[in-house]
Order: sequence, then C-alpha cells, then structure tokens
Amino acid sequence: MSARKFASVFALALSTLAPSLSLAAEATSSGAASAEAKPCLLGEYHVTAVSPYLAPDHIGKLTIPRVRGASVYVAAEPGLTAEWLKLRIERHIADMRGGAMPGCALDVKDLRVDVDSTGDGFAVRLISSNAADGAKILSRARSLVNG
Repeated sequence: MSARKFASVFALALSTLAPSLSLAAEATSSGAASAEAKPCLLGEYHVTAVSPYLAPDHIGKLTIPRVRGASVYVAAEPGLTAEWLKLRIERHIADMRGGAMPGCALDVKDLRVDVDSTGDGFAVRLISSNAADGAKILSRARSLVNG
C-alpha cells in the first residue's frame, strides 16, 4: 500500500472516529458533574411509609431492641423488581463514596441494604451497625414520606 493511500485511509478513519471520541469525553465529564449534583436515589421512588428497623442488643441476659436504621416501603412500579431496586441502591451508595450527601438516608458509613417484595411494593431495610447512624438513617428516611 502506498504512503498516499495509507494517509487517506488513516484520515478517513480518524474523521469517522472524532465525533465518537468527543461524545465519549463529553459524557464522561458531564457524568462526573451530574454524579456530584445527583439527588438521593430514594427520592425518585414513591415512598409510602417508613418505620424504625430494630435490632436486638444483648446486655447479659437482657435483650433490648435498638434502632439500627429504617424500613422504607416503596410502592411497586411497572418493571421494578427487588433485585433491580437493590442493585440501583448499591450503585448509588458506591457513587456517593466520592462526595457526601448529608440529607440522604443512604449517606452513612457501613450501610447494609436488604430489599424484599411485599406484594404491593418493596420493603427496603437500611441497616447500620451502630445506633447513632441508625437514628440518622431513620430521621432522613422519614423525610422521604412527605417529600
């Protein structure tokens, strides 16, 4: 292949790829900006109720229930499954690791998430290992019912 043919093929290939590369760079930069400004994920769903998640705290022979988080009840939507909801929440938590969302119930260190189908919706349990974070989760989750 002559140098002239090679140069024209290379130029054609580069001109074809240039718009794709600029779109990818734009999506990456806007994705980073939108991740910072992204609202709490649970606000995207219709939260019907919130109740305290109580875990037993054993002191000798005595067992005391302590608030360790919240049970958030999300209304069913077409196509929404417990597995998909849990995956979205876990991804949101991973995305938040770079920046804080102080008003979000998911912005707590060492948060465990369980999601179960309740027939007419989903029970999302947000569980912390300590009572202080559990109280924060519950307080923040309660604001989702009216919001």
